[in-house]
Amino acid sequence: KIISQNATRIQLADAKKSNTIMKLLELFVLHVVVSFYSQRYNLISAFITPPPNIKYHFEGGSEQRRYSVTKKENQHQPNKLEENRERNSSLKQNQTRSLSNNIQPSDSDNDLKQKIRKCKNLEELFDLQHREDISHIHISFCWNRVSKYMYDRLESQKVQNNSNLLKPLVKLTLDSSNDLNNPESLAMIAHAVARISYRTRKPIINSSELWKVLERNILVAARTETFNSIDCANILWAFAKMKRKTHQLFSAMESQVLSSIDTFNSQAIANTVWSYAKVGHSAPELFDTISCKAIEKLDTFNSQSISNTVWAY
Repeated sequence: KIISQNATRIQLADAKKSNTIMKLLELFVLHVVVSFYSQRYNLISAFITPPPNIKYHFEGGSEQRRYSVTKKENQHQPNKLEENRERNSSLKQNQTRSLSNNIQPSDSDNDLKQKIRKCKNLEELFDLQHREDISHIHISFCWNRVSKYMYDRLESQKVQNNSNLLKPLVKLTLDSSNDLNNPESLAMIAHAVARISYRTRKPIINSSELWKVLERNILVAARTETFNSIDCANILWAFAKMKRKTHQLFSAMESQVLSSIDTFNSQAIANTVWSYAKVGHSAPELFDTISCKAIEKLDTFNSQSISNTVWAY
């Protein structure tokens, strides 16, 4: 019995040592990869803080994306980051005041959300949609559930084989477009629609009109509301994944990203820079600011985040 206990302790100790060694090796490999790509492709701005008299701007078309170094034309230009932080502070105050005047979700709304989450497939969800009064409050939850079903091969094939299957949900979304102004809901719908289209390899019915409504409502909401890091990353990823390059939207979201950059995790950072690079939208201050954050949080990046970030720069 004593020999068995000692053997167990030795095995546990060896396992802990192995885990520690593997973590150290992972960090070492990440640093080697970053160093290699930085030297070979001149991607210094991604992981080294740029000098104060240097800025990076986006060059090249969709086939070649790289950053080149140029001198700042005007050293006395206003700091856009500070302006965005001040704007974010005022937006939060306005949002707090508006929330205090809004009616909180009722118990029936919360119950319906729970019912939507419990639907196991498209058939159950659409049955619920026919039986219940689905309002604009619940539309984003419906889209989110549909996008999760797309990881099931059978459910994905249903949408592939019948493009009209999502027509009722699309119609409900378009009919409620004037009421869709919540940042979280807009981000959830955009992310879900992009993920459904990506998984099924075909656009959703009336997708062009749907994307126009989402873009318009996001731009309107960005003027008065604050988008958190998840909302920003999901919206940017969705539009970039669907190759919808809209200058106004990416410019508006740049201000939102800069004002809340301190809350971005490694995945949000990677998805954000990937999205801007994917559509070829020039955002030099955003890339420089994010490069500093990437350095600070480098040990939290997984291999996919590292790959997307390096590719973007």
